[in-house]
Amino acid sequence: MELITYIIKSGGVLVLFYAVYFLWLQKDTLFRAKRQFLLFGLATAIILPLVEFTKTVVIEVPEMTHALNTGISTLSQTPQQAEPFTINLWDFFMIVYSVGVVFMVYRFIRELYSLLSILISGKTEKLDGVFHIKTVQKHAPFSFFNYIVYNPSLHTNEELQMIIKHEKVHANQWHSADILLANLVLIFQWINPFAWLFKNSIEENLEFIADNETVQQISSKKAYQLALVKASSSYTVPALTNNFYQSFINKRIIMLNKSNSRKVNVLKIGIILPLLALFLWSFNVKEIVTYKTIPVAEEPVEKPSTNAIPVAENSDKKENVAQKNETPSIAEASSKPEIKNSQEEKEIREKFSVKITKNTSNAEFETIKKELKEKYGIDLSYTVVRNDANEIVSLSMNYSSTDSRNGNYQVNDDEGIEEFHFYIDEEGKSGFWSEGAEERRIERMERRTKEMEVRKDEMEVRRQEMKERRKELDKRRVKMEERREKQIAVIDEERRELADRKRAMTYSIANSRGGSNGNVAVISGSEDSAVINKNTSDAELSKMKTELASKNIDFTYKNVKRNDVGEIVAIKISVDDNKGSKSTSVIKGDDDEPIDLIIIHQ
Repeated sequence: MELITYIIKSGGVLVLFYAVYFLWLQKDTLFRAKRQFLLFGLATAIILPLVEFTKTVVIEVPEMTHALNTGISTLSQTPQQAEPFTINLWDFFMIVYSVGVVFMVYRFIRELYSLLSILISGKTEKLDGVFHIKTVQKHAPFSFFNYIVYNPSLHTNEELQMIIKHEKVHANQWHSADILLANLVLIFQWINPFAWLFKNSIEENLEFIADNETVQQISSKKAYQLALVKASSSYTVPALTNNFYQSFINKRIIMLNKSNSRKVNVLKIGIILPLLALFLWSFNVKEIVTYKTIPVAEEPVEKPSTNAIPVAENSDKKENVAQKNETPSIAEASSKPEIKNSQEEKEIREKFSVKITKNTSNAEFETIKKELKEKYGIDLSYTVVRNDANEIVSLSMNYSSTDSRNGNYQVNDDEGIEEFHFYIDEEGKSGFWSEGAEERRIERMERRTKEMEVRKDEMEVRRQEMKERRKELDKRRVKMEERREKQIAVIDEERRELADRKRAMTYSIANSRGGSNGNVAVISGSEDSAVINKNTSDAELSKMKTELASKNIDFTYKNVKRNDVGEIVAIKISVDDNKGSKSTSVIKGDDDEPIDLIIIHQ
């Protein structure tokens, strides 16, 4: 509960500071003052919930001179049974919250690791006290503390100079510390949407600061604005950095052209901060009631009574039930005989019960404490906090005994605590019991039973949906498999065609003027082409010569050598297209192997 309280209080502080910033400070051009305000808001959200201011109220009560007997009403109900393990709303919230925190920590570490990898891998050069890292990656320019990272090839020299001036402002003013602090707070406040808005406001204002100081160092504000327009580029940028190309370019350009706010506007922050401090102080004050006893004349003790009060518990809905005074009054000491023997003590031990309400007085607590010690060997201690009406709003009780019986009970309720009982049952077991808590436990069990039935039906529906979805996925998988097989067949066919083409593209004699060997080229599909392979006969060579001659191409061949099976292993070819291009080449197979395919073309 303390952690939940801290999260809620810290989130409330962020909401308050963001609301003030959004309503009164956002549009001002006093960027440095706004930075200090936002950082103060972060620090307050972290520290203030840990500090508790106390206000002590002293109430005088008369000293009781006669011991009161607490004996007391017997419980008609049986002691509360051990409640089975269940997960209530707060438990579920903590599980979801913890999962979110773990994810945010992982996200932060991953982004930090990625950033450090870029810083380590780049070429570093120190200029004017700042480390310049030139990278070949297509990253937008950015800075991280004293490091500026950019790709020189992506920018003109003029743009690069403006970018470096901009990022040096970030580096010199340690803007990265602001971003890291905002991201660390966001880890624990990820569930609060205003924490995300607060972080964005910090990053936005830091860019305003850098823009404002950069334009004061350059000659052309227009050129700087044109450089900002490049923010629409697709270049990536690591997280946790100050980068030149931010997404809120329009706002930055508007702020650059906006007239400076008057310095008198700083007084707004001077007025706002004390008011915020006063409000937050009142928000975090806890009133503690202490009691001072005063001696009074000894007189018979009247019958005090205990009244009904609510038990504070972690329930889905807080109930405040005003009960009537239904508990039998505590008997006077004089009306109750003293316990004379162990048998009488055993009977009382088996039937002891006392009701505590919001109206139980300190004198009655002392009486209960005394009787438990004297008659049952139980040491009782308690701490009480009361409101202005003297009603108990916070109570902590602890007890222990020589026979190893011990326990504690804590209850809080601003409207007055709910009634509960301290009991010793027939077996000598002791503890605390609340009728209201028991009723709510039964209600929760019934409600959860119904919820489980609804969830069971929902799970059945989802199971059917998953079944249908699985069928659809099977159909898609079959279609994809068929498509894949077709694609494989096409690829195989293309591969075979490429293999054939590769074999057909081995030698080509063309575009050469003389020489013993022509250029080897691949020009398939020519109309004036002839193909010679290892099995080409002399008759086919002669026919090829006649066909080429009809196209005004002189083709001669000689020194044809064949192996034992008639395959060509060597040949000398000369080609003249009668257009000024001649070529002569000798083609041989390796180690008397047959020649590869020869294409002769114009």
